[in-house]
Formats: sequence, structure tokens, C-alpha cells
Amino acid sequence: MPVQQLITFILSNLATIIIIIAVLTALIRAMLLTPKKKSKIIDIFIAHIFFGVGLGLVWAGAFHVFMPKVAASYIGWQTSPFQFEVGVGDIGMGFAAILASIASRGFRLAVITYYAIFAYGAAAGHIYQMEQYRNFAPGNSGIIFWLDIIQPTILLFLMWCNRRAKGDYW
Repeated sequence: MPVQQLITFILSNLATIIIIIAVLTALIRAMLLTPKKKSKIIDIFIAHIFFGVGLGLVWAGAFHVFMPKVAASYIGWQTSPFQFEVGVGDIGMGFAAILASIASRGFRLAVITYYAIFAYGAAAGHIYQMEQYRNFAPGNSGIIFWLDIIQPTILLFLMWCNRRAKGDYW
């Protein structure tokens, strides 16, 4: 496979690749650390918030800021000045999620709350675009749409599972 095709494949599927990395990282951490040292739920949570949300949003934001035509085309939109603002917001939220992977439980809860509202709202926007404008572009109806529903649900569930854990875990 030529390098250009490989790069295109990776960039086109980066959201999925990042989730796979998050799951593999969590499984490896859970196998290497004893249950007495770490909560396996927290290991899964940390890997997911770091990779799935943090790196995923930084990547998405970078596309909106630095490659607005590519990002708009992927979503099925025309380019817009709002992409810069959305991109900067994504990058900021991505870095907050990365920090949440090493922060206190309260900080993680705040980040997850914001992210869940944002992601569920984005999913509603995707549905509206599909119904009203028949926008079935990959960035509107593909993996991004499903991740906007699945990721916050997983993170809220993991946060709920850990609600009674004693102390803060890294």
C-alpha cells in the first residue's frame, strides 16, 4: 500500500483507531495492575477519556482549524467561519479531557458532563441533518454520529460505576 493511501486510510478512520487504542490500553493496564492497586473501571475510564475523547477532539478540532475544506466536505457541509470556532472549542475540550485522565474525580465529572451534553447535542444535529437535508456524508451519519452517542454513554456509565470508590484514582 503506497504511503499516501496509508495516510488517507489512517486519517479517514482515526476516530475508530483511537477508540481501539483506548480499549487496548485499558485492557493492558487492567492486566498489568493488580486489583488492589487500581480499579479496573478507572483504568478503562482513563484510557477512554484520554484517547477517545481527548485525542479524538484534538484531532477533530485540528481538522476544522487547519483543514476546514477537508472537514466540511467530510461532514457534507460547505466551509464556514464557524468551523474555526468549533475547532478551537474541540481542541480546548480535548485538552481538558486529556487533563481529566490525571485529575480528580470532580474534574473528570465536570469534563464528562460537558462532553456528554456536547456529544448528544451533536448527535441530535446529525439526525436533523439526515432527516431535513438527506445529509448522509460519512462525517454526519457514519462513525462520528455513532461515537457521539456511544462515547458519552460509556463514560457516564463508567463514572456511575465508580461513584462509590474510595479516594481518587489516577
